[in-house]
This record gives sequence, structure tokens and C-alpha cells, in this order.
Amino acid sequence: MSFPAVVLVAAIALLLGIGVCWWVLGRWYAAKLACASDRSDKAMQALRDQLDWYSNTMAFADIGIWEWTAATDAWRWSDQLFRVFGLVPGKNIPDTKWFFSQVHHDDAAEVLWRELACVAGNAPLRVEYRFFLPTGEMRWMRAGGDVLRDESGEIVRMMGVVIDITDEKRKLAQTSQTANYDELTCLPNRAFFKRQLESFVNASFGKRQAVALACVDLSGFKRIGDVHGKVTADRVLQQIAQQLRRAARAEDVVCRIGPDEFAILFNADGQDPETVEATVRDIATAGLAPVEIDGVIFDVGANIGISSYPTLATTPECLLTTAERARSQGQGQGSALHIVTYAAAN
Repeated sequence: MSFPAVVLVAAIALLLGIGVCWWVLGRWYAAKLACASDRSDKAMQALRDQLDWYSNTMAFADIGIWEWTAATDAWRWSDQLFRVFGLVPGKNIPDTKWFFSQVHHDDAAEVLWRELACVAGNAPLRVEYRFFLPTGEMRWMRAGGDVLRDESGEIVRMMGVVIDITDEKRKLAQTSQTANYDELTCLPNRAFFKRQLESFVNASFGKRQAVALACVDLSGFKRIGDVHGKVTADRVLQQIAQQLRRAARAEDVVCRIGPDEFAILFNADGQDPETVEATVRDIATAGLAPVEIDGVIFDVGANIGISSYPTLATTPECLLTTAERARSQGQGQGSALHIVTYAAAN
């Protein structure tokens, strides 16, 4: 084979070798790209799953997220924040004026003060407020947030969350209602009464103002339950409780402290014992007026004991004890209205 032919064959072989190498490298690179693309797709899917999980979690918890950027004075809301405020996600973000127009007027100053304190760096934003949705429904909100600053201390942005806590507030109110009020009559219960008794006496201590307490024990009430049944007796008790509350003044405290026992606590400053007794008699006469249930008239009497602070008792406990002792003087005297003041009983 001539030299030119050898060179030609060698050149062809070299080109074929280079081509094979490029083909192998191409296949290897394509495989690498395919693996990288697959990993990228999986990473993007994982990120989407994470974002969906995060978004759903915020939605389930009624948590809306907001962000304010100082450089552009731009706001950003999460979709859930739109929903929390009763708005359609994706619409234009309302301005600050609209927000404060929806905040309850009793809470607006507190919200503004808390925001200014956060911006000043005094404390993170923590505030609860009532908010009116566009439908007019009032909801309780809890807001939290803080500012992010650069190295020079300038505010870069502010971020926070808003949570709808209406259900939480309702449950707390129900718990408070159960703890402080009698379920049958809706009057304050004995635990609430004792706190009020101590509060009345403590508030009067420095001023030496008089506080009067009347303990009311219904007489003849047990017979109603024995003859007409518990349901009827409960209805009678409910109506008597309402009558006593209406007969008392708005500032007086009327409580149910036992199965058929009530307490009336009021300020008696400037009243002599006769006036105090007359006040209690007026309340009891109206509060224990005959009750009609399903066409049957029930006439319930009461034994009532009266004591006062500081003339007849010097502590809340003593005031309650002396009133109960005075009340016991009328036990067993029928279904009429018997009123005894501690001083007269002793």
C-alpha cells in the first residue's frame, strides 16, 4: 500500500476514533443531564409538596402571613390572610386606612400603639383585637410580628402573622361562664359571690363605706319539688332568680349560693339599719312575688338574714357568717317573708 493510502486510512481511523469518543462522551453527558434533570424534578416536586403542606397548615390553623418591605413600601399577603380578613385571595391588598376602619374602635388605638412600639424597637408586635369582616361579622384576631434591620439599624422589612382566635375566645367565655355562673338560673354562683364579697369589703376598707349583705333562704320550696316534681321546681327557681335580679339595682350583686339560697350584696353607705332592712324588704317582696307555672300559682316565702360591714362585721368571712346566723333565726317559721338583722338576732 502506498504511503498516501496509509495516511488516508490512518486519518479515517483517527476520525472514526474521535467520532466514537464524542459519541461516548455525548451519551455519558446525556445520561448525566437526565439524572440531573430527574433530581431537579424530584427536588422541585418536593419543594412544591413542602409549600402545599405549609400553605394547607396555615389555612387549617387560620394563620395569615404578611410582609412589608421598607425600600419599596410594598406589602405582600398570603392567600390565607385574605381569607382571614374575609377577602378574595389575589385581589389588591387594602391600604392601612381600610384596615383600621375595620378594627373595633375600642381596639384601634391599642393596635396602633403596639405597631409603633414594634417599629421603634421597644417590643415585638403582640396584640389582640376585634375586626369586622366586609360582611359585618365581628371576629377576634391575634397579630404577631417584628422588624428586620440591617447592620446600621435601619428597618429592612417587617413580617408577621394574623390568627383568627374567635373560637378560642368563645371557648374561654364558655369556660368563664361555667366557672362563675349558675347553669340553672344564670346568676353568679357561690365562687363568684365570695370574690365579689371580698372585693366589696376591700374597696370599702379605706373609705370606711358601709356594705350590706342579705342571705336569702327560700322556705316552702322543697314541697314544690316533692309535689310537682323537679322540673317544675327548677322553673319556679329560675323565675324567682329573674325576679330578684330585676328587683335589685343595677349595681347590686345577686347570686345563687345554694340549692335554694341567694345572696344580695350592695353598697349601704349612709344608710341606717332600718333603711338597709327596708331596701332588702323591697327587693325580696318584688323578687319573691307569686310565680305562675302552667296555670298553677306558687307562693314562696323566705328567711332573710342581714349583716353589714363595718358595723356588724370586720371581714368578708365575718360578714357572711353573721348574715347566715341572722337568717337562721327565721328557720321553720313557715312560707312568709321573715327578715332578721344580725344585731337584732344577737
